[in-house]
Amino acid sequence: MHAFVREGGASASSRAGHVVPRLQAAAREAGRPAPRGCVALPIAVTDDVTGAREAAARIFERYGQLTNYRRLLDREDVQGPSDVAVIGNEGEVTRQLQALARAGATDFLAAMFPVGIDVAGSRARTWALLQSLHETALTFSPSPVVLAAVTPRPAGPRRVHTGSRRA
Repeated sequence: MHAFVREGGASASSRAGHVVPRLQAAAREAGRPAPRGCVALPIAVTDDVTGAREAAARIFERYGQLTNYRRLLDREDVQGPSDVAVIGNEGEVTRQLQALARAGATDFLAAMFPVGIDVAGSRARTWALLQSLHETALTFSPSPVVLAAVTPRPAGPRRVHTGSRRA
């Protein structure tokens, strides 16, 4: 989570001002090509921005408690992951992703999450936009941006298999 979105527009200050220059300088000093910059953020294509921020706050709450994520959130002076999620209609989300690409992102890991009662429809809308951006190869970027999408698991206890079962 190295780039952040505020007030419906992308603010990639952590990537642009902190992460990307350091990585590029280290690569230059080592005589290596510039590394790829992966950005992983929650994303939802929706017309209900308020509802999406509330959903993101619930779904991604634990990330705001992890030390490395908390450090980046504090750097941006935001409360939690919902404040940095990529949220909006198709045009707004596209503009936010374009800003991330301009800030140096070469790969975007989309942590898709549903908004509203139509979970399947919500995910399908986000997926459709990501597919269309992938098909155009995000040509607004100096180098093509790779898109990948995941759907986070719900929080809560998980069953862990620890070995063979006895009859």
